[in-house]
Amino acid sequence: MTILVPMCGLPRSGSTLLVNLINQHPDVYGSPDSLLPVMIQGMQSTLDQHIDTSQYNSDICYNLFYNFCKNGSISWMNTLTDKKVFLDKHRVWNEIIDVTRNTFPGTKFIVCIRDLRGVYESFLKVEDKTPLSYKDQYLFGDQDYDYRETDIEDVKIDSVFSEPMIRKNLILLKELLDCNKLDDQFLFVRYEDLIDNPHKELSNIYEFIDIYPFKNDLEDIQQIPFHDPVFLPYGTHKINSKLENRNPWQFNLTPKSEDKILGENYWYYEEFYPEVVTSQ
Repeated sequence: MTILVPMCGLPRSGSTLLVNLINQHPDVYGSPDSLLPVMIQGMQSTLDQHIDTSQYNSDICYNLFYNFCKNGSISWMNTLTDKKVFLDKHRVWNEIIDVTRNTFPGTKFIVCIRDLRGVYESFLKVEDKTPLSYKDQYLFGDQDYDYRETDIEDVKIDSVFSEPMIRKNLILLKELLDCNKLDDQFLFVRYEDLIDNPHKELSNIYEFIDIYPFKNDLEDIQQIPFHDPVFLPYGTHKINSKLENRNPWQFNLTPKSEDKILGENYWYYEEFYPEVVTSQ
């Protein structure tokens, strides 16, 4: 039977690159944003809205719900592949972790993270290239600040980190930490480690999801077809066919901006990037 392995995490953190790399493994079917978690979340919402009108008691309703999700998911995966692992990259998995674990006990999650300075810088790079006006709402939308007395870079940082795609995922990460939900079923993959030593990180992932070791081709990465427009401007998912040899720890940000990001997200760095905290 095909095993579900959800991939989730922060935006601009290498998840598209990673799913395409893991997709090279003969035992893996890599699926970018397949809508499966959205369907499950939709069923969860339907249960919330209509359970009070059900003729079954809550225990039966819950059992029916989880069986519906389980068999629907199995059918979904079997329709697409007969490979051992169905790797599904979608940030909504973050939001339905408990439902997923009740549906498929023992589910292993791959969580992509990145130094938040790199996440912010990546957002800025997208803004610099896009002709879309979406970015302009940060400065020219319905803002209540006096621009003459405000540091505009502070406004941009606050605006980017208040975006649901970042804020919601940071909250969910903090919930895992604060509510003692972390266990060995989560594998956090840092973007910087993936770029610095891709073969080591991929080897760790293959061991984590219990498939045999595989030597990835970093010189010819074939991208799974992806429909970008729905995620624009920040959800640009085109990757290079060759893994870049670059320094992922170098940020083109002012010291003031870096200090603000570090200071306002100390918990994140303390947990996931302790070496950054100790170097300050």
